[in-house]
Amino acid sequence: MNIKKEITADNKQFIYKDISSLYNTLILLLKATILISLVAAISSMLEVKLINDMTTGNFDNSTIEDQANLNDLRQQLVGIIQFSLFIITGVVFLRWIYFSNSNSRSLGASGMQFTPGWTIGYYFVPFLNFYKPYRAMKEIWKTSKDPKNWEMVKTPSLFPQWWTLWLIAGFLGNLSFRLTMRAEELNELFVSSSVTLASDLVEIPLALIAIKLVGSIFDMQNEKYITPT
Repeated sequence: MNIKKEITADNKQFIYKDISSLYNTLILLLKATILISLVAAISSMLEVKLINDMTTGNFDNSTIEDQANLNDLRQQLVGIIQFSLFIITGVVFLRWIYFSNSNSRSLGASGMQFTPGWTIGYYFVPFLNFYKPYRAMKEIWKTSKDPKNWEMVKTPSLFPQWWTLWLIAGFLGNLSFRLTMRAEELNELFVSSSVTLASDLVEIPLALIAIKLVGSIFDMQNEKYITPT
């Protein structure tokens, strides 16, 4: 990560940092999230179909055990990949948020309500994590668009779409985990698998919108750095 420019904002010294490699890594991870979410959705569809066949008796007794074992193995493998990718993407995303907030300050934005540390810290504070990270991201976008007059800048409609999907994905993911842990009967497995499928599908538009938001902030900050106003 190369240090490029140093200026003073809000009576503090901030350094503009080249986060191109961090940005490129994040975009790659978000694209990988779309791919694995699609694979996971297909895998969940197959599981839902298998459970439905077992419920209705539409299956071959001689192969059902093998099909069930293969399904469990496939779902476990996909789940491990999904979880690992989620953790890695989350770490990179939070680092990108931290440095993007810092870069907004280095470009001359003053009066920002969220510090670089709290832009990521609020993700881990119960209740506050329902709205504070959203406001922090909006602030980064505004200060990237116009560092000098950012309070007058309006954010695009992608922001409420992104945050709504983020909350839905979190709710479905948590619900899916709880239902899966408790499921024993076929009807319970059917419900938990259906919720898992819904969670996988929501991840796709969420990642697509995240790519657009991250890309717009990165491009605006680079433009302001290269051509300062």
